Amino acid sequence: MPRLAKFLATAVVAALAARATAAVDAEPLGRPLRIGYYHGLRIHLLYRAYIGGYFDAEGVSVDFYSQYLNMPGFELVPKGYDELEKKLRNEEGGKSYFGMVRGTDIIDAIDTGILDGGVVGEASFVAAATHGDPIVAVALLGHYTKGFPGRGLVLRDDIHISKPSDFKGLVFASRRSGPGDGMLLREFFASIGLDPSKDVTIIDQVADDQQGELLRKKVVAGLLAHFGKLEEPERLGDVYVYRKMDWVDPATNMALLVFRKDFLAQHRAEVVRMLRGYIARIRYEASIPEARKRRETRNGLRMVSTAADLRLPVCDDPPLVPQNLLDEVQRLLLKYRYIENTADLEKFIDRSAVLEAEHAPR
Repeated sequence: MPRLAKFLATAVVAALAARATAAVDAEPLGRPLRIGYYHGLRIHLLYRAYIGGYFDAEGVSVDFYSQYLNMPGFELVPKGYDELEKKLRNEEGGKSYFGMVRGTDIIDAIDTGILDGGVVGEASFVAAATHGDPIVAVALLGHYTKGFPGRGLVLRDDIHISKPSDFKGLVFASRRSGPGDGMLLREFFASIGLDPSKDVTIIDQVADDQQGELLRKKVVAGLLAHFGKLEEPERLGDVYVYRKMDWVDPATNMALLVFRKDFLAQHRAEVVRMLRGYIARIRYEASIPEARKRRETRNGLRMVSTAADLRLPVCDDPPLVPQNLLDEVQRLLLKYRYIENTADLEKFIDRSAVLEAEHAPR
């Protein structure tokens, strides 16, 4: 039997055995699943499952919660797109940037029981695992692919680079997020033979609403931009895309669905039903003709990029968590001292829930 087929067959048997055990031990939840959410491209297919009733169709109630930028407290993410758009357009009495919660903040809320689970980026997950947080990744969400990264280095128009040494002495910024953006920016400079701790200055955790201002005032020469600003760099002012991320495998740039370990053990049936809804949405979108996909351009609903040389994150079927890519993220986080030690990441991954969801009778 081929190695992959043997792995999947063994995993399916384990998943079904776990399901049988869970059926005995599970406790009725009696309320919706509380999922921490940030409104990012890697999560949008899951969001479309949320507003499209895919979880309800599987018999599980799910509520997403998010935050406004720099404001405490989680608020319910509306299940109506127009209602969410009002929040995204800052029509909430001075509040701004709804959906901008960091993965680290979602993990903290999971740890303390405010949330049952949540969506987090790869670096936030790995850092939490090295801290021994009681979380487990159950599914891979959106991720980028080779040749189509979701990050890139953007420079001011007046910054001209002809050789690596031209970067020396300049100041750069990484976005407010988990530790991943700062890690990727430092790895870029290392990949061209520079020392990111000596040859350049990097300002970490710069919020979205501050990036353009720092560029216009020439406080920074450039920054590691996310997908939307690679599509429309003019949103940052007079800048150009110097290089799209190819110095690290773009597939390491992923989002994950995580839960508290004890919650998954006690309420596995609800998690599996949620995953069934997610997989159903993945398969539905795979069936939509490309021309029809291109007609939808709204934020959160669009399925293709407006730029010919860019591609939105993809979602695998089945959405199995890839330990090998997370191990590479862990190596880089350690290299740049975002973490102090490593963890056996396999102990923080449970693929059996996805495999059970994929094979469960409907």
